[in-house]
Amino acid sequence: MPRLSQAEIRNNAITFVHDWEDETNERAESQTFWNEFFEVFGVKRRSVAVFERAVQRSPGKFGKIDLFWKNVVLVEHKSAGENLDKAASQAFAYLEYIPADLRPQFVLISDFARFRLYDLDTGADYAFALQGLPDRIQQFNFISGYQKREFKEQDPVNIKASLSLEHFTTPCKKVAIGDIDLRRFSFGLSTACLPTTRRFSSRAAASFHF
Repeated sequence: MPRLSQAEIRNNAITFVHDWEDETNERAESQTFWNEFFEVFGVKRRSVAVFERAVQRSPGKFGKIDLFWKNVVLVEHKSAGENLDKAASQAFAYLEYIPADLRPQFVLISDFARFRLYDLDTGADYAFALQGLPDRIQQFNFISGYQKREFKEQDPVNIKASLSLEHFTTPCKKVAIGDIDLRRFSFGLSTACLPTTRRFSSRAAASFHF
């Protein structure tokens, strides 16, 4: 559940950009950077994610994931100006050795000045500068707790029924049929137009009171 409003998150992001726009040293400040990054979205990093998680990266070789939130995100952080393609390759190499029940949906790469976000479920990827973060906060809904809303097209049968209903009820209104009778008529017509699996039973329809 979201802890902050979108406006609060955006304001936090603006402050975060101002605080970090000149940072370059990965080793000295990266963990503070990510602690404050999570706080932009109202989340305490230590409550959800760990730093320096040991993981195999190739047969016989091991490394450490800079930040890991199981099932959610893997973060790889580099010093400013380093090759982000190389950092992404390293992160994806780690994924091969993470158990399936812990594998995250997102991979996030940063060097303070730049971000790359990969959504492993959809295949989408995003690249933007630190200064663009306030306009990108919705891409981090998986941190803030906001969910994407998907709107499906209406069932064509329902659309057709609605149009037919409007066609029939308009003249009825003109001849002063009582409101309750009209609503009963509308209900009966609309349920009759639905597919069999979606209709009310005759008993349920009879017991439905307006």
